Amino acid sequence: MRQLIPSPVRAQSRRTSNNILGLMMGLMLLTSACEEAQALNSLADGGENVIGVASSPEA
Repeated sequence: MRQLIPSPVRAQSRRTSNNILGLMMGLMLLTSACEEAQALNSLADGGENVIGVASSPEA
């Protein structure tokens, strides 16, 4: 019976895709944490605009 040898190319692409997914999840968590900190900071300053946090610098 023949034993299948895993392809190093597939293993490499799987590692790359896992790394990309991990990076994307990390960026999403960082964005969420920054928005939470911004909302808490707004609450500490008086909390006029907690829900609609402006993301553009000219706003």
